[in-house]
Amino acid sequence: MLASCLWIATSVAAFAQSTARLIVDQWRVEDGLPQNTVTSLAQDERGYLWIATRKGLARFDGVQFAPVSRVGAMDIGNLRLTAVLPDGDGTLWVSTYGSGVLRVIGDSVTRYSAAEGVPDDIVWDNAAAIAILAAAESAEITGPIGLRLNSTRRPSVSLGRNGEFRTVEISDDEDLSVTGFSNGERVVVFHWGQAHEFQLAARDTGTSHGVHDGEIEAPMPGKVTAVEVAQGEKVAKGQRLLTLEAMKMEHALTAPFDGTIAELSAAAGQQVSEGQLLVKVEASEEPSC
Repeated sequence: MLASCLWIATSVAAFAQSTARLIVDQWRVEDGLPQNTVTSLAQDERGYLWIATRKGLARFDGVQFAPVSRVGAMDIGNLRLTAVLPDGDGTLWVSTYGSGVLRVIGDSVTRYSAAEGVPDDIVWDNAAAIAILAAAESAEITGPIGLRLNSTRRPSVSLGRNGEFRTVEISDDEDLSVTGFSNGERVVVFHWGQAHEFQLAARDTGTSHGVHDGEIEAPMPGKVTAVEVAQGEKVAKGQRLLTLEAMKMEHALTAPFDGTIAELSAAAGQQVSEGQLLVKVEASEEPSC
């Protein structure tokens, strides 16, 4: 027992002596960093250290920093980065906040967004909560608010952003804390210090027949350019059902929940009017306990 105590005391003393000899250097913007908040560090196969910040990327060679503000034709100097990962073959993967995932190979960069499966569901869920609260209150919300949404109903709302439209359902087991505002035509939600604006395409609070029961309607007049499902087909929440071309942009309409295509009223090449029923999804039955 005495020997054990002496070993511990000796180890602690040795550790204290070793840490006393440590030299700590600190680098900031004035030393070449793009921004002082570092979100990720990673070393590549050549020994370079890559630093992701809230305002761009930098490479450190052991002596100095080299900010990377542009890769090919893409300006990444103002992107808010969340992680960086070299994969060992010269490829650098960079995740961003709100701008997808970047794959960098030399001077070539490929961006992967929600269309390729990069998730951003939390921002859509928060916007839906704001819109549903505004509809339930039957009044405009013109200033920032905070709320917790607990409901035994499963209301949903149709939102659009950057050419994509989704019908977002708030399930009865979700407990959301969100901040934002709505004026009846648009929804702005604040998330991690950034504002995200959505178009309010359609909304339903669960009290009337509408998108809450899986009916997907055209958010605006346009032309159906692609139908990617068939009647009777099983679909997953967020899966693209069809594409609508309107206002010189393509809008993806997705499944609000897991289910089966119960009704398909749209065909490729068809002109549709605002509010016209395009497809109906029947929700999957909850597994019995």
